[in-house]
Amino acid sequence: MPCRTAIGPRVLASLEGLVMDDHQVGAVGIRSDRRCAVVGLTSRVMTMGKHKAQPGTSVANAEPLIATDCDAAETAYWSRLYGRWEPLPPSGVVEFMTGFDQPWWVVGGWAIDAFTDRPRQHEDVDISIFASHVPALRAHVGDRGHLWNLSGEDMRPLTDRHPDIFHPASQLWVREHGDAPWVLDLPLTPDRDGLWTNKFIPDHVGRIEDVTWVARDRIRYLNPEIVLLFKARKGRAKDERDFEVTWPLLTEAQQDWLRDMIRRIDDHHSWLALAT
Repeated sequence: MPCRTAIGPRVLASLEGLVMDDHQVGAVGIRSDRRCAVVGLTSRVMTMGKHKAQPGTSVANAEPLIATDCDAAETAYWSRLYGRWEPLPPSGVVEFMTGFDQPWWVVGGWAIDAFTDRPRQHEDVDISIFASHVPALRAHVGDRGHLWNLSGEDMRPLTDRHPDIFHPASQLWVREHGDAPWVLDLPLTPDRDGLWTNKFIPDHVGRIEDVTWVARDRIRYLNPEIVLLFKARKGRAKDERDFEVTWPLLTEAQQDWLRDMIRRIDDHHSWLALAT
């Protein structure tokens, strides 16, 4: 397998993808950032027709997606292993989730875009839901598509015979059928007594209203400082870029919180020298 990182290919995502983030990455697993398609281009969306990029987001004016040769090699490897991706654009995600009566929120790079108003190109849109709400998501999707659960390098469909996820920090992929491309990545978020719970730092919990925010587009996003905390674990070029454009816009309280949390995961992290 080419270019395996210390964390490994992201299967749990962004948180955050995670994501986790972007977002986000899972407690155990492989990175799921293995899709070559760039969100914002017209994509095939299950049975919902064609979708364009989210209103207000100009793909033409977006910064190019930052990827190293290692990133590209890893993307190609996992695409051959698990199948191709044609991810939903944000507008397609909104349409797909319309009618789902539980909270869901955008994580990862798109959450950074929404906060900074500095769009860049993306491989996909990662969204998250509480792990306890997977049965509700299965009911919402119905016969429109198949949900697959991933943890580490294990992968299986969620069916009536096997409805349970591997664990609350695992991840879901969505596609229409076996010959169709994957269209949506959902890193799951553990929840404890109805509270959002950081899958990497279990004592970091909060109400969904406190760890997310709702933008003008009425979409809920993970708070930028939490997105950056997940990105700090990865160290990819796009994560460095997202930190650089987001850090100056954070409040002093957000900066202090992020600085303290990064120290908990890596007291010598390079961002600590810049976060002054």
